[in-house]
This record gives sequence, C-alpha cells and structure tokens, in this order.
Amino acid sequence: MMKYFFSFLFIISFLQGISQDILISAEQSMRTDYDYEIIGKIGNKVLLFKDEANEFKVEVFDDKMKSIKEKKLELGRSYLKLIGITSSSKDFTIIYSHKQKGDTYLKANKYDNQLTLLDTAILDIFERRAFAPIFTMTRSKNKEYILMYNVEKEKFLETLVFDTKKMELVWKQTFQPKDFYYGRDFVNFLVDNNGGGHLIVERDNERLKKASNRFEFYSFNENMDNPNGYLMLMGEKLWYDIYFEYDNLHDKIVAGGFYANDFQTKTTGYFYLKINPKNADDYVLNYQPFQPRFIQEVLGKEKRTKKDGFGEVDIQEIVLRRDGGILLIAERNRRYARQVNTVTAAYSGRGSTTPQVDYYYNDLLVFSIHPDGELHWKDILHKKQYSQDDGAMYSSYFLLKTRSNLRFLYNDEIKQESTVNEYILTGKGTPDRKNIMNTQGVELMLVMKNATQVSADEVIIPSERRRQLKLIKLTY
Repeated sequence: MMKYFFSFLFIISFLQGISQDILISAEQSMRTDYDYEIIGKIGNKVLLFKDEANEFKVEVFDDKMKSIKEKKLELGRSYLKLIGITSSSKDFTIIYSHKQKGDTYLKANKYDNQLTLLDTAILDIFERRAFAPIFTMTRSKNKEYILMYNVEKEKFLETLVFDTKKMELVWKQTFQPKDFYYGRDFVNFLVDNNGGGHLIVERDNERLKKASNRFEFYSFNENMDNPNGYLMLMGEKLWYDIYFEYDNLHDKIVAGGFYANDFQTKTTGYFYLKINPKNADDYVLNYQPFQPRFIQEVLGKEKRTKKDGFGEVDIQEIVLRRDGGILLIAERNRRYARQVNTVTAAYSGRGSTTPQVDYYYNDLLVFSIHPDGELHWKDILHKKQYSQDDGAMYSSYFLLKTRSNLRFLYNDEIKQESTVNEYILTGKGTPDRKNIMNTQGVELMLVMKNATQVSADEVIIPSERRRQLKLIKLTY
C-alpha cells in the first residue's frame, strides 16, 4: 500500500511584468511500479489518476490544490490494463481492458468529479488468442470520440471508435492495406470531431524509390461500407520528419514536415501538406528551402563541412491556425550513449564499464505557414538543456495556448534547483523570454512533458524529485 506524506500547502505569487499564481500541492511518495496521469479540471476540482500495480485510484484536489478525496475505482476484475482517459468539463471516462476466462473485455467507465460512477459500457469482447490485443488510443479534438486500434500480425489494424458522450460504439472496422507492414509503413491514425478515422501510411521514402514516394490515406466513418483509399505523391522528394493533424474547422488532413537530402541525414527545407478526405484532387503540397543564413543560425558554432542543412531535429507538434495555416514546432535534440570505466573493487586492479546516456535538448524552431504553404515568419527560441541517465524526463517544453499568445514553458537547466522560463510568442512571431519561478527552496523538478492544460489560462505541471510527486497549478 502506498504511503503518503503530506506537508503544508505552498501558495506563491510572482509579479514580473504580468502575474502568475502558482499553487503547489503537498508531496506524496511514489513507488517504482507507480504510474500517474493528470486527468484535468472538472468543475473546480483537479483530478489525478494513479495506476498502482493493477489498482486504479483517483485523487481529487480543490481549487487551492489541497487533496480532499481519494478513491479506488472498483472495477472488480484482475489483469487490468489502462488504455486511456478522456475528460470533459463535467466528467471523465476511463477506457480499460481486463481478462475473463481467457477472453479480453474492452470497457469504458464514466465518473463525475466526486468519483461517482455515472455510466459503464462494454465496447467489445475478444475471444481467447495466443496474444491478447494491445490497444493504442487517440482522441478527437473535441474529446468526444476515441479511436482505438490493435495491430494484429503486423499486417492489419482492428479499429474501434467510441462516443464518450453517448457511451456507445460508433463503428468497428479492420484496416488491411495491400503489402502493409506496421513497423515499416505506419505513420499515424487520426480521428476527427465527427468520429471519422483516417489511417496514414508511408510508401517508398527511399533514395532509389523517391519517384514513387507517397503517403496513402484510408478514411472511414459509420456511413461507409469500406475504407476510402487515396494517395499523395511527394514530387520525388524524401521527407526527414513529418507531423499530421486533422483540421476540423476546414475538414482537411494537414501536415507540416521537413524534407531531406538523398541520404536523409539532414533536412534542407520544410513542406506543407493539406488534403481533403472527400476529394483527393483538393490538396496543397508546397516545398520551401531553408535559406543559408537561417541554416547558419541554427547550426551556430557547430562544425560542419558543408552547411546546406542540419540534422538532429524532430518535429514535436503543429498548431492549427484558423485560416487553415499552421505553426510547425521542431526541437533540436540528440542522445549520446557512452561507456565509462569504473573500478569494481579497491586495490584489485579490476575494472568494468558502465553505460551512460547524455541527453541534449536545445533550440526550438517555429515556422508560421500560410494556407498555401508559403512562409509567414520563422523564429528560433534558444535554450540549452543537458541531462544524464534520466530518460530526458525533465527536458523539452510544454506549450500553453492562451487566448492571445503561445507560451513555451521549460526548465532553464536540468538540476535540483533551477529556474523555469517561458517564451511568449504572439501571432506576429516576436518572442519574449521571461522567468516564471525559481525552484530553490521548494524542492521541485518539473516534468514539462507530463503537464496538462486545464483551462484557457491554467496548466497543471507535475514535479518528480527523489521519488516524491507534487502538482503545480500555474494560472495566468
């Protein structure tokens, strides 16, 4: 049984040009088999889900981040496996599976912010198999629809879409594209705000096959008998990285990506892709090369024999603009594994090697792209984050989307006591960097990757330090 150690509630306010209110919950200990997820804010309560070795619990915090309730969810079954959680302003739904007499049951339970069970549903039952299905889940932007898929034999995807508002299965379909191999060809699976599913598959992204390099799309909804297949040829270019979203306002599949040199070792420009699932002839594909001056600014003092592009960069997300354009957000990062010699016994003369991994998470590259794919503006948000043997859990950033701007929150340095900074970016693309807080004396190490935006101007950020968990509510 997990033990909780409660301390007093910290209430901190910082005034630095604008004000932020920062509330910190009491700490609680974490076991090695403990996992958690911030459900969000329901009413005026903040909810935290806990997975403790086949037991599901939810803790409730008031608007001052004081713990007021915790409850074990009585699901009544063993071999529980969490698939995912989604929430609305009034309730939250847990999707999970369990085994019964060899069969796998896929279920959904809905609760309010007092942890009262409101509704339950059986989505499907899968008869005994050599390997139980393992579902991956994705949510629609309005959080009403959940798409789940299980990869079977690496060749086809058993897919379900569930309506969390009505608590009923919308459709079930098996996708099996020709000559499909999941580990090689799968790119993404999107679900739109009407419950439609969109499978995206890559083909021939190789130097010797670039003439046929393409993306294949398979769209399906409850009114179809079979998935609608269509494709987008990439114009004999190879892509380095890509990120897809569904634009519900314009009913289009949208992507931002980087295209590559022939060896795919570095990117030499960006591209914008948009296609209408109902009419594949209605599309945009626009390639824009990086200018030498921009490449030089990205590389800085890095030594390169030929500065015609750059590598060690991943697209982290895209933000949809209301006009159909996007903000493409990428981050420069690398992982360096090495062996370190250590002495195993004093005076023995014997030694051994210990593996160590260094993580570098550096500058953010932000591109604002018009609906026709032309560049609006671009910016480099400079940061340097280094850590070792921590899985980079404290690195990278969290994007807070407010009414008037975007805020990139990040730890300035990865260490026990540091500062938390933010870049504020408006629609015109001029960044402003500010300090939010100093963690000295409050024993915080913020895990930005696990943060959750709970309202237009609030975010909940977890802190994990020496196996102690705290939740921080930041309000603008």
